[in-house]
This record gives sequence, structure tokens and C-alpha cells, in this order.
Amino acid sequence: YERLERWCNDLLLVIAFTGRAHDSGDVHSVMRTRYMDEYDAHREGGGPQPFMVKVMEKVGSTAWRGKMALLRGDWPEFGQLMMENHRLVDEMMEYCGLQGGAGTANNLLIQAAMSGGALGAKLTGAGGGGSVFALAEKGCEDELVAALRTAAYEAGLADAQVWRAHIDLQGLRQG
Repeated sequence: YERLERWCNDLLLVIAFTGRAHDSGDVHSVMRTRYMDEYDAHREGGGPQPFMVKVMEKVGSTAWRGKMALLRGDWPEFGQLMMENHRLVDEMMEYCGLQGGAGTANNLLIQAAMSGGALGAKLTGAGGGGSVFALAEKGCEDELVAALRTAAYEAGLADAQVWRAHIDLQGLRQG
């Protein structure tokens, strides 16, 4: 965790919760086991770098490039890197045998966000359900919220919630 408010005191983020709660450990344990098995086998036997190790290196590199774009205020590049991160994670989850990759509902809402004008979108947690967030163009946050609400409704996600998120520099406080 690194505080970045000196460079960026608010992101134009829209959060979409699918209404589908799950245990992130069910997803992470599958992926971690696969990663560790491939990593250990590669360390012992050598050869080409295994899929999971390659993809995780790309995820790390994408995150670093995303931080640099954020610090520059380059929102189009930041959005593209969000999409690249999501593509890699979705591919990795599919490879690990997780049905629907990052999750059918997540992927549907990410596509809806992009169709609704988002600069980028990605899952926020373990995937498989849960939540996504999308980066809006300045001044277009309300339209993006509406597009995601419509998509969730049309997909039958009756318990879905969509809202504009804000960074609070004082952190979470009891009301």
C-alpha cells in the first residue's frame, strides 16, 4: 500500500457490485496452488518459464506501468492498463479451470462499462462474482453509472449495486 494523494486525490471510479458474494479463498487457493506447483517444478527442472509465472510477471509489470500512468495523470493509458490487467487475470483464471475466467457477471459488467464509455475496467477482488470498477471520463461518471445499472438489470442481477466512488483522504470514519 502506498499513499498517492499527493499526485492523485481522486479517481473517477464507478464501482459495480454484482450482488453475488463468494469466498475469495475459493478462487485464490486454486490459483496459488497452480502457481506454486509450476514455480516449484520450474525451479527444480528448468526449461521454459511456466504459464502462471509468465502471466504473474506480466501482471506485476502492468501494475507498475499503471502506477506510473496514474502519477502522470495519463488516464487513457491508465484505463488501457486496467484492461490489460483484467485480460491477463481472466486468461489466468480460465487456465486454472475457473469457469467463466474472472466470472461471467464480472466480464459482462466490464464489457458494459467499456460500451458505456469507460476508459478501462477490471475486477476488484478474486473474481468469479463480486465487484468490478471502471474508470470514467471526466464529466461522464453519471452516464457510466446508468450504463452499468442498465446492464446489471438486463442481465438479471437483481441484487447488483452501482455507485460513484470517491477517495476520502481522512479514511473510513464512523458516522
